[in-house]
Amino acid sequence: ITTLDDTGIRYVYSQALDTQQVDMSQLPFVDKSKLGKSSQVIEEDSLVLTRTSPFKSNMLHLQPGAGVIINGNLFSITIASKYRNRYLLDYIAAFFNSTLGREQIERLASGTVIKSISIKDLKSLAIPEVSIDQQRRFLGHADKIIEMRMDLLKKLDEVNQELNKLVEEEFNW
Repeated sequence: ITTLDDTGIRYVYSQALDTQQVDMSQLPFVDKSKLGKSSQVIEEDSLVLTRTSPFKSNMLHLQPGAGVIINGNLFSITIASKYRNRYLLDYIAAFFNSTLGREQIERLASGTVIKSISIKDLKSLAIPEVSIDQQRRFLGHADKIIEMRMDLLKKLDEVNQELNKLVEEEFNW
């Protein structure tokens, strides 16, 4: 189903959600000729959540003209037009990754060995209702903190490289 050719459609699999932010450039392209009739191409920003535990979620921010296909173990969540004046998708994504959101998802999940969650369960989540302005303020503040963390991780990587170089130079006779 995948190809090396740039088709504009990427394949999203569960492991791609393990990172803080999904790197779309690392996802394989989908061979359009091998798509089944039931394959749905997602062409707008979407929150993706695994159907089974351990539950993972992440935002997919798509470039104009880009699309994704998700595997069968994932839900793609968007906001219905009638709720777009009440919720921002990135705010819901943050909620899903909060302790409260995770606890609700775990509580609603069913199964003994492998827990799973249904669309019906997801629709019953109690997402806090705050104003769009408050959601934007929260997301702006969170973005600043995430940027600070990215800067620190970059600096940590540089320090680790410097230390490795020092050690290699010392013992490379």
